[in-house]
Amino acid sequence: PDIINFSSFESFQSSTHFANMDTALKIVGDEFIDNKGATYSLSNLAEAKVLMIYFSAHWCPPCRGFTPVLADFYKEVNEDGKNVEIIFASSDQNEEQFKGYLNEMPWKAIPFGAAERSKVGTHYGVAGIPSLIVIDKSSGASLEANTRGLVANEGPGCLDTLIALYK
Repeated sequence: PDIINFSSFESFQSSTHFANMDTALKIVGDEFIDNKGATYSLSNLAEAKVLMIYFSAHWCPPCRGFTPVLADFYKEVNEDGKNVEIIFASSDQNEEQFKGYLNEMPWKAIPFGAAERSKVGTHYGVAGIPSLIVIDKSSGASLEANTRGLVANEGPGCLDTLIALYK
């Protein structure tokens, strides 16, 4: 299958929006790590033109297929500056799997032990993985839920479409 479905996530409430960045921090957190262990805040990540959350797991075959595609996209669109930032929200079953998988990713992640790691998928109504969504940097609202399809089908050619979501 192309997507692994979860039955445990709650339905997305289309009226759910963050009132301000403080509310966004309550959902995604304000501490992120990279594959070298460095830490970042949400304000550091929001400097990019497009901010996305990537829901994935090491044990998921469709995820393992899409992650290299997304990594190539990320590297190419950021060659001339920070156009896109991605936050990895892991569904891995243990920290060892999480760290091993994060080593394949050039972007940041919600730390494995952070409470936000499980809450963020529920908040955005993620029903299966891999899933990639664009979020509004100031409100945290979902701007595009089918970003995986755009990246897979159009590659870096979809960057202008993604940036236009913020206008």
